[in-house]
Amino acid sequence: MKKLNRAIIERNAFSPETIYRDFMIDQWLNVLLSNRTIFTEDEATAIKNKINQLKQNILEKSHFKEAKQYQIQQAYNEFKHFVILGHPGSGKTTISKWLAMNMAKQCLGEANLLSDCTEKFPIFIPIWKYVDQMKHTQNEQKKSLLQFIYENPTLNSTFFTPDEQNDLSSLVLSSLMQGNVLIIFEGLDEVPAHIDRSDLMKEINALLERGIDYDMNTGKLSYSIYEQKEIHGTKFPNLGNRFIITSRIEGNYFEDINFSIPRLTIENMSNDALKLFCRSYMKCINDTSMKREKRGSDQLYEDIAQNKDIFQLAINPQLASVIAAIYNQLEDKLPKKRIDLYEIAIEKMIERLVHLSIDDLGLTVTMFWSILQEIADFLHSKNLHHDSPIWNWPIDALLRFYSKEIVVDAVATQLKFKTTLNHDPRMIVYIAQNSDWLRLILALYGGYENYHSQESISEYMELSQFLALSDIERAPFIFYYQELWDRDDTAYSMAVRAEKISSSKHWNDQPLFDQDKIYKESFLTNQILELLRKKKPPTDLLEGLRKKISDEKLSVSDEMDVFLALIVLEDFDLINTAIKTKAEIFRKSFTNRIEQLIYVLKDHIARCSSSIADYFMSIYNNLTTNELLSTLNFSDYCKIYLALVANSGGLPVDTKSLAEAMDNDENRWNFYAEYYAFKLTGATDDFRYSIAVIADEFHTSGKVDQILEPFLRINDVVQMYQPIRAYTWVTDTFTFKPSNEVLPTVQRWFTSNHTHQIKKLAALLLAEAKHVFESAIDHLIDLLSNDNDQMRYRAQRIFQHPERNPSEPSKRASVIGEKTLMKILENISIREYLPRIRAYLNSFFYDVCWDDPQVFQNLYESITKLRESSLHDETKLFFLNRIKFTNNHTWNALLRAAESPLHPSYVEELLFSTMTLTHHDQITDDNWLDFARILSITDTSQFKEQFYFTRTDVDIIRFIIDQIFAVTDFTDETYFAILESKLISEITVKVEELSQKNYVEIKHLAHCNFFAAINYNQTILNMLNNISLTIVVMDILIRWLIQKMTSFKDIGNSMFSCMIVDCLLSLVSACVQKEDYLYRKTTNSSTFNKVQMIKLLERMLNYHPYFPARGNAFILLAAMDHSNHQVMINAMNALLDENVVKEYSVIGVPLIHLSPNEFIDDLLKSLKNESAIKTYEILKILTEFALNEKIDAHSKSKIINYLAKEIGQLKSKKPVNYYYTDIRIPFTTTLENELYKAWIKIQGLSGKTQYSLSVKD
Repeated sequence: MKKLNRAIIERNAFSPETIYRDFMIDQWLNVLLSNRTIFTEDEATAIKNKINQLKQNILEKSHFKEAKQYQIQQAYNEFKHFVILGHPGSGKTTISKWLAMNMAKQCLGEANLLSDCTEKFPIFIPIWKYVDQMKHTQNEQKKSLLQFIYENPTLNSTFFTPDEQNDLSSLVLSSLMQGNVLIIFEGLDEVPAHIDRSDLMKEINALLERGIDYDMNTGKLSYSIYEQKEIHGTKFPNLGNRFIITSRIEGNYFEDINFSIPRLTIENMSNDALKLFCRSYMKCINDTSMKREKRGSDQLYEDIAQNKDIFQLAINPQLASVIAAIYNQLEDKLPKKRIDLYEIAIEKMIERLVHLSIDDLGLTVTMFWSILQEIADFLHSKNLHHDSPIWNWPIDALLRFYSKEIVVDAVATQLKFKTTLNHDPRMIVYIAQNSDWLRLILALYGGYENYHSQESISEYMELSQFLALSDIERAPFIFYYQELWDRDDTAYSMAVRAEKISSSKHWNDQPLFDQDKIYKESFLTNQILELLRKKKPPTDLLEGLRKKISDEKLSVSDEMDVFLALIVLEDFDLINTAIKTKAEIFRKSFTNRIEQLIYVLKDHIARCSSSIADYFMSIYNNLTTNELLSTLNFSDYCKIYLALVANSGGLPVDTKSLAEAMDNDENRWNFYAEYYAFKLTGATDDFRYSIAVIADEFHTSGKVDQILEPFLRINDVVQMYQPIRAYTWVTDTFTFKPSNEVLPTVQRWFTSNHTHQIKKLAALLLAEAKHVFESAIDHLIDLLSNDNDQMRYRAQRIFQHPERNPSEPSKRASVIGEKTLMKILENISIREYLPRIRAYLNSFFYDVCWDDPQVFQNLYESITKLRESSLHDETKLFFLNRIKFTNNHTWNALLRAAESPLHPSYVEELLFSTMTLTHHDQITDDNWLDFARILSITDTSQFKEQFYFTRTDVDIIRFIIDQIFAVTDFTDETYFAILESKLISEITVKVEELSQKNYVEIKHLAHCNFFAAINYNQTILNMLNNISLTIVVMDILIRWLIQKMTSFKDIGNSMFSCMIVDCLLSLVSACVQKEDYLYRKTTNSSTFNKVQMIKLLERMLNYHPYFPARGNAFILLAAMDHSNHQVMINAMNALLDENVVKEYSVIGVPLIHLSPNEFIDDLLKSLKNESAIKTYEILKILTEFALNEKIDAHSKSKIINYLAKEIGQLKSKKPVNYYYTDIRIPFTTTLENELYKAWIKIQGLSGKTQYSLSVKD
């Protein structure tokens, strides 16, 4: 041990924190033991053996085995396919190219290091090339990876003529068919982060796992349906096509590659390898250097070995090259510290890259390096704002920092306009007083402070509104905000941030021109300064600008200045003509420049919100005295400015004084409406107090009707400023006051107002204030399919969310009334609704407290009459089968009704409710025995349900899987009938046997027949994990599914039939998610009736009563190859109208193989829908299409243009709040935020790579 310590000290490498770890590094241990003045050879060998034994013991205790080592030739000879893993700079690309080069030499009959291997045609493919070409392809459907291999063997290289490329493509295709290809996929980790790798992993695994088929009709290759028996190929590694994949270890990008493919990790350079590298490098230097004297071959290695920190870097091949280069440049010296090494390396890189540029700026390399350090520190120390939602770079902030904080004479020289103004105060005054010049100067040079007021206002509003909620009201949002702020004390962290914003806000500061804030320069500076000195107008620039617009010698940045100046000077005709002649890349860059400028100016507009009311008043007074001043109506004039303030993120405007000053009634009520919005949007402290005050003003003014209509129109404004709500909307003003004051007014709206919107609103308000009533039902049912998220959800609350199982009843039959209950039942039975609407109506009866036996008896008699009058109709009027709560009086009344000899179907209905009541513990064991007695003497042969499942839906599917996967012969035509008979005999109970079951057994049956499993889809997928699907099994499942769907009716199906169809849909859907190509093989067969399958699945999607069945029908529709895109448009619309099924869109959309280009226009039309939720869902679909490269460049451009246009629009401020549409997903965002995120993803950007593209002059 003493000798080891002495060796470490001599190397200046003692560190108590790392000493034991260093011993485990073979290369460093070898350096220490090579000191023969301390260790003999035998001692060095003994220490090595002890360290190796220690490492082996550690591995064994950790249940690991020593990894086997291979030379690359050995690995290639042993494994058919393998993955090469390594850290950055470890040599992955070098090894890949080495393999490709040696195999190419072997094919050419030249000497090589793979001479013992079978010849394979080598193809080297950087995997990002496949992903990247998808981004630019104009094909309607993306190429498979297999297709890409043989259609793009030259990767579009210009070294080959088109004929040569075609010949090479044919050669690769035939070689693939013959199994004579070696394909190396380079850089799996280099696929951009925003790209979904799931499809790519599927493609790679298909190449590894499956054979290749040739389609004679299309002349293309496809993956075989048959799996290869052995894919890691240690027995016959040279048989068939071979695939090698390289990837960095970091990120685990390789995890999804088939687990049986060997992973080979590149080791760090050994001591001997590093010595050999250093000797080779020194030999090269000695051979090429003319000035220096020859150096020893081991000198570089010895200098590296003297420094442990540098030595540990040198075991990486790429870093070893950097160290050697610096060693040469510093004339045989190495820095002592790593940080010095890094600085020298970066400095040399900068010197080489920017030498010409910095000379032009009058900077030395040292000065430039110093400036870059300051900018880097600024970037890391600040949370910088992006220039706009479109331009996600903080260029504006960086330019401001550069012009103000970098104290270098060269910077002042660059900003000539700013320097000149600082020496001429009169010019500054002239600019500030001349609005025409001020506009141009601000656009070209800046000259204003940007506090990003619009963003701080929005953030403060959101924080303060959340903090104003009670703990109960915060509950739905707390999960969302915990991710953004702090899990331990979310509210405290948000309060600290709100206080910080409030103390540093500049919301009321007047935006003033300040020459010290100028941070840009223009090539127009000399001309502009000359005109300013002569006090000439900026329009004198026009003639010169018009000539420059066609000057081909201008740089891109100078051209942009010309176009920008022409826009400010309002020469729009010339701009519109000239912009069409420019290249697409210029138009895009110029659009970004305009977007940046607009976004920056929003700060000033937002700060004007506090003074805009006074400005309106001065305009109004001027117009009152001189009506000829403007042809624009004053109200419209104000709307334009108010919309501008709102879109710029300013504070709501207090227009009460304006309203009181108006002579015109319309203007007065519009300004009152704006004032009420101001009071309700967080601009005041107590929201509920403000509502109460406004309600008083409504009531006492007697002008409720006049104020109501403009008040409703500003609903979107309130949403924009109040993104967080517990349960308060604009119209809730009328529910906070005593009913005797407000409800008569609302009642008058309902009975007398002929405006459909107001009538529905009044029905909703009255129902919320008291309870649902007969004449409001039709209006409330209409709202269930309304596109307005808030109104739809409130109507849903009136009835009840079908997914909610209430623990306490909230309605009373005696209060609601017989007529109202009867009206709802009539709507359920007589009018046709889609299942999603019918579900809400049915759920109304979940928690009606059957507290009055007399009401129940009267209702029962009315139902009997209605049922008798509609006997000819197939529609059954169910009444007793929805009861989830009861009491002793009503239960006894139910039993008396069941004992009447009218019809046995009454007993069957009550059986459903009885089973449900047992599940909710609403009746006792004795109650069940009383009902079982009635059931035992009832003729159950007339019941619609003859069987009840004794197992859950998951167990039913497991039973089907066990039966089908155990059979090898499916040719028997009676197979399905036999299987269904076996299913009935083994996992169902007959209805006549139910009366003999005890209470616990009935409770279990209720769980099996009336409730769906949690995580249903994932559970089935887990069942299939260890099962090998075949084309035969897929075919038999689809045939059985078609048979059951064919016999399925839109209404009146038995519960047994519904569950069988649901289970089959779920099972086939899971099989498709696992192996979708088998499904397509079956459904694309010439003997398969695809039209019939589509119609049946559409019927399931629209009419099946169980939501898993509807969701899985969508997945099966999505996975089929269609010729009519309208099928998928209709399916998507049906799916997006139903919250509980939306989760299936995430699974189904990626499976769509029909080119989305054909229905992009239809989806974009749907984005104009009033529903923010629906828009949000469609954005997810469009993003999925774009990221998976399923749309062409033209369609992607359509989407991007739409999103760019919508971002920042008033309606995009609407909250997308799942708390109001799906109680299981508490989540809040805004459409603007989602539009922006979709834009970023679809544009194909991640972080700051968006503007890495350079524009050449």
